[in-house]
Parts: sequence; structure tokens; C-alpha cells
Amino acid sequence: MLSRLVLVFLFVVQANSLSVLNDDKSQATKTDGETVLVRQILNQETLIRMALDKKVNDLVKGMAEMKKDMETSNQKLQDAKREIEINNQQLQDAKREIRTNNQQLKDAKREMETNNQQLQDAKREIETNNQQLKDAKRKIETNNQQLLDAKREIETNNQQLLDAKREIETNNQQLLDAKREIETNNQQLLDAKREIETNNQQLQDAKREIETNNQQLLDAKREIETNKQQLQDAKREIQTNNQQLQDAKREIQTNNQQLQDAKIEIETNNQQLQDAKREIETNNQQLKTPKEKLKPTVNNFKTPKEKLKPTTNNSRTPQMRSLP
Repeated sequence: MLSRLVLVFLFVVQANSLSVLNDDKSQATKTDGETVLVRQILNQETLIRMALDKKVNDLVKGMAEMKKDMETSNQKLQDAKREIEINNQQLQDAKREIRTNNQQLKDAKREMETNNQQLQDAKREIETNNQQLKDAKRKIETNNQQLLDAKREIETNNQQLLDAKREIETNNQQLLDAKREIETNNQQLLDAKREIETNNQQLQDAKREIETNNQQLLDAKREIETNKQQLQDAKREIQTNNQQLQDAKREIQTNNQQLQDAKIEIETNNQQLQDAKREIETNNQQLKTPKEKLKPTVNNFKTPKEKLKPTTNNSRTPQMRSLP
């Protein structure tokens, strides 16, 4: 383009020199009529020359402006390339951050599955503890029933002991009566030996009966001591059962506390999962924003002859994996 302008300028200068030579020759050889014609031709040539000069000046100015526009366009193109490289770098960083977020999300899912497994184990352990508690309750009810039976048997033995005491008192009263009768018989000994022998025989029978009653009293005492020992054993067993019941209650409270802790941990994991989802959505939104800003910038830098190919087409936006 510049070479064409130079050739046009040289042609104009040569034409100007030829016109000067022609003017000198025409003034020396031609007549007045021809002089008028030559003047008209010169005037037309002058007009053409002025038009050509104006065009040349306009072309020079156009070339200067075109150079400036080309430099400005090249500068803008360089700025656009740098901005595209920065955007590509930001896109790569966003991709890496998204990969990191996906990895953290997978870790959170694995941790949540682990927590669910622990929760299932805790539930099974609680069910086992509840079953053991039910068995303990049934055993305690059985022990209470046996204790009530023991109490009823002790009351029966006490009643029998009271009856034995009353019978012993009756025998003692009869013994006193026998003694009084023996004394009466001794008083009447002189009157009738046969009656004394009979009374002696009755006295021997009374003695044997008294010994029998004493033996029964000793047996009754031994049975009472045995019942007392059994009652002490029953009380100790009841205390042992109560202690086991308290231990079972404490273990149930501990299991309930562990269940509450597991629920709190699951809620915390769910909250962290929601935060991770929101962060990924924010990253996706930030990834879309640079692409939307880049499109009008590239369209402004297109020239009439050549259209710049946007480099953003080569960098494809990564497809996000759908969250489960």
C-alpha cells in the first residue's frame, strides 16, 4: 500500500515537470488563439494537479491514521491475548479447585457412610442391651416371686412356731396340773399304794411327754434359725439383683448418650455436605462469569479483513459431576 502511494507521488511530480516544459514551448511558437487554448488546458491541469495533491495528502493522512489504528489494534490484540491467558489460568485454577472439592465431597460421603455404619452398630448394640435388660427384668421378677414365696413360707413357719409354743404352754400347764395331782397323790400315798403306783406310772409318762415336748421345742428353734439364715440369703440375693439393675440402667444411659453423640455427628456431617454443595455452586457461578466477560471483548477486536479467532473455544468448560 505504501509503495503504491510513492508511485502516485512520483507520477504527479513528473507530470508537473512536463507541463512546465510544454508551457515554455507553447509561449514561444503558438498564436494567441492557441495561447487561450493552452491557458484553458493549463487551468484544467492546475485543477487536476490540485485535486491530485489533495488526494495525495488525504492518502498520506489515511496511511498515518491506518498505521495508528494498526498499532492500536495490535496493542489491543496483545492485551486481549494476555487477558485470555489470565482467564485460561483462572480456568485451570478453577478446574483444580473443583477437583479438590469433588475429592473432599467423596471423602465426606465415605465418612458419612462410616458414620451410618457406626450408627447401625450402635442400634444393634442398643437392641442387644434392651434384650439383656428385658431378660434382667424377667430374672428380677422371678427372684421377687421366689422372695414372696420365701416370705409366705417363713410366715407359715412362724405360724407353726406360734402353734408349737401354744402347745408347749398347754403341755406345761398340764405338767403343772400333773405335778399338783402328783402332790395330791403323794398326800394320799398312805391311803392307797396302788393309787400311788398308778400315779408314779402317770408321772413317768408325763416326764416322757415333757422330754418329747422339749425335743420338739429344740427342733422348732433349729428350724427358726434355718429360716432366718434363708431370709438373710434372700436379702443378699435381692441386694445383688438391685445392684445388677443399677448397672444395667447406667449402661442404658451410656448407650443413649452415645446414640445422641452419633446423631449430633451425623447432623454435623450433613451440614458440612451442604456447605460443600454451596461452595461448588459458587465455583460454577464464578467459572461462568469470566466466560461471559470474555465474549464482548473478543468481538470488539475483529478487523474488516480478518476476524480474530477466539482462543476461548479451545478451553472447554469441564462438566461437573452430578452430586448423588
